Amino acid sequence: MYQPIFRAHSYEVEHKNNRVVIQTDNEKNLGNEPYLVSQRSWGKDEEKMRKEGDLYSATIYTAAPDLRYHILYKDTGNIDLKDGKDYQINPRKMQQRVALDSRIMHKQPTILTIKEGKTIGKIIYNNEGYVLLSEELPNIDEPTILITPAFEKNAGNPNIVGIIFTTYDCGAFSHTTTQLRQQTDVCSAVFEPNIIKKLISLNGKNVELEIKDGIINFKETNKIGRPMVYPTINVPKLKPCNKILTSKEYISDVIGAKAVNLRRLEELKEQGKINAIIPESIALSHGYIQEILENISQERMDNLCRMLFDNDVIKNEKDAIMIRSAFNGEDLPNYSAAGIYRTTVGDIDDIEHFYRAIKSVANSKWDPNAVSSREMYSIPEENIQFGILLQRRIRPDYKFTLYTDDEKGNLKIDLFTHYFFDKTVNPNTFTYNKKTGELTYNSIQLENPVGIFNENQELESIEPVINDLSDNKELFEQIKKVVENALVVEKEFGYPQDIEGGIKGDDIYFWQARNIVR
Repeated sequence: MYQPIFRAHSYEVEHKNNRVVIQTDNEKNLGNEPYLVSQRSWGKDEEKMRKEGDLYSATIYTAAPDLRYHILYKDTGNIDLKDGKDYQINPRKMQQRVALDSRIMHKQPTILTIKEGKTIGKIIYNNEGYVLLSEELPNIDEPTILITPAFEKNAGNPNIVGIIFTTYDCGAFSHTTTQLRQQTDVCSAVFEPNIIKKLISLNGKNVELEIKDGIINFKETNKIGRPMVYPTINVPKLKPCNKILTSKEYISDVIGAKAVNLRRLEELKEQGKINAIIPESIALSHGYIQEILENISQERMDNLCRMLFDNDVIKNEKDAIMIRSAFNGEDLPNYSAAGIYRTTVGDIDDIEHFYRAIKSVANSKWDPNAVSSREMYSIPEENIQFGILLQRRIRPDYKFTLYTDDEKGNLKIDLFTHYFFDKTVNPNTFTYNKKTGELTYNSIQLENPVGIFNENQELESIEPVINDLSDNKELFEQIKKVVENALVVEKEFGYPQDIEGGIKGDDIYFWQARNIVR
């Protein structure tokens, strides 16, 4: 617990968490049983404070722009107030300050572009919670630009033409950002307080907005915007098949493109064109999945486990398996469906749990995000057919997602360290210039920095980040190998690729490749 250098209240605030720790040193010795009494939208909330060293502290969860509280000492009846009134703080501004200062401290962009472009829409500012959910939105029936700390990953409404985040800043190639690029005209995270203030001042007004090269421009306008227009996606139908497939049987008329692309990677490896390791796998066909959902048996599960051993997907019963969707409606040339369907981990030493994991991936066909996405792209539910990959699980030292082309002559990499694979973390980023061959380390991994504020809401200190990889020469050599192999895959597939994989020791792994959908 932080020990303040001042004799007053202090606040511990995280960048991407609505947790606020309120601390007091009880300087006036008002009592020994302090309770934090906060004013919430539903009324008063009371929590006993913990004693830690010389401090009392309590944790509350809020990202509201206004929090009022006082401390009641129940053993004496004394109340700790500020100038006779409740203390008043703005957790949201504190969050934004932590985000801004941590990015400046580590030379990160303060305007993080997710999708460049132009749009026109009415500003709607989320003045309540941290994450804005679709069901919490007002009925949006005109082109709209949302201003919000964070947002669920599927906009689900063609009238949401732009989103500006004031806190959210996960990787550029995450499933969330991939979806947002397809569902909005413009999207960005903005940490500059003056820009945020100006945007909020336009709440309820129509605005022309442009984001390009890390610069944001906007102005009020009388022009009327246009809703997003999503193409109708035709999903290829699979032939009847009710068997477990080995990788040599991954063909496009019986299993989804995720599995087909995995087999293509295996072929490149077999031909000596790439030296990345492709984790072994088998796949469950549409018919097979339907059968086990309707009638599971011990015999069927025993046979599945034998197939896993026979194809080196697992070496022993303690090995974990990646259970990944490979539906026919994924990784299409004009529709990636990134993150729409589920991926999970299974262990065959608990057959019942293993089966439930397979079932959960199959049932992700009906997840709200998947249903919403299908509606946007006019895909009938009955056109989506199951497919599941069971792939050897690798526990890498580093996990990466890369785009072989960013439309500016660069290959871009998001890299996560082994101890923090959380998708909400802003990753280490690298750029490889395909013309000059130069590899640049652009950005260190930012997790969830913590800031300490004094009673006047002034930032006293910020947690240091220890993820700088700039001196890791061995890693740079491995990343160069990743780049070399990725460029071969791009050439062989004939289209810019979105590749996921990992680095473990001297080995590099590719476990997924798909066409980039702009």
